[in-house]
Amino acid sequence: MIMLKAGLIGCGNMGGGHLGNYYRFNREGSLLQLTCVCDIRRERLDLVRQDTGEIRLYEDLDTMLANEELDMVTIALPTYLHKWAALKCFEHGIHVLCEKPMALTVEDCDEMIAAAKAAGKQLLIGQVLRFEGNYQYLKKLVDEKTYGDVVSVRFTRSSSASAPMGWNNWFLTKELSGGGLYDLHIHDADMLRCVLGNPRAVTAMTRSYFEGSKNDAFAGIYHYDNIVVCAESDWSWKRFPFTADFMVNFERASLELHRGVLRLGLPGCDLQTVDLSVVDGIQTDNPYYSETKYLAECVRDGVENTFNPAFESRETIRLLHAIEESGDNGGKTITF
Repeated sequence: MIMLKAGLIGCGNMGGGHLGNYYRFNREGSLLQLTCVCDIRRERLDLVRQDTGEIRLYEDLDTMLANEELDMVTIALPTYLHKWAALKCFEHGIHVLCEKPMALTVEDCDEMIAAAKAAGKQLLIGQVLRFEGNYQYLKKLVDEKTYGDVVSVRFTRSSSASAPMGWNNWFLTKELSGGGLYDLHIHDADMLRCVLGNPRAVTAMTRSYFEGSKNDAFAGIYHYDNIVVCAESDWSWKRFPFTADFMVNFERASLELHRGVLRLGLPGCDLQTVDLSVVDGIQTDNPYYSETKYLAECVRDGVENTFNPAFESRETIRLLHAIEESGDNGGKTITF
């Protein structure tokens, strides 16, 4: 049995979530073993539990990579450090799962893809909705035309951010995170591309709310042939919990995700709550666990990641640039 050795780079908010899933892999003892964690903040490292085996702790990435023999890593650092860390890992011959956004520029995305190819290693970006059951079910209905063609789509995503947010307020510093488009709306932008393909153009209105941030609120139109598609994101809400909803209208049915409940509307019937556990091909496990498991299985089996290739994430960054250009120009329609 092949057991892959893994490392976690970054133990903040997202890194803590990945850490919990790695504890699970360690308990399962069949695919992955987390052997080391790196974070520059000692207080974050001190939170790492040692009850699932010895996990070595590092405050310096170069030291960790020099001392450990790793098959794969998860990078959960602030966005502006993604390329820096990924390139170091590829230099050491390590496969990489990198949190979204992939990077803040298309050029940096291209550099990461080229480095992975040169090293002969896998690069998977954590566009986690591709591994989430509700969105997989939506894609299944679209691909199979279960209820006919799509008529209209609305995606919304909101949260209550407050400064400071993240280590050194990096989330709300536009040069470090890209702002709300790149950290919040990116999920829906990627899924719209995944489900419907690339739009012909985008039209967007944006507003910056937090000092030093950008595109904290966004509303836009994605231009497709014969489909009305709109999307909104805003992380400047006050006190309201995080929400990620969608409404998709088909020719013969409507599908709604609202506050985590997926419901299907059919003519002449009461609204039906969708039970994903009985739908073939839909993942219902923790999506962050599922994406990590998927990459590990690709590495173990020597097969290419075709489910969520890095080029897809690169194209989502290119789409966000078009949205940002539209917003910067007062809602000018930008061809994609």
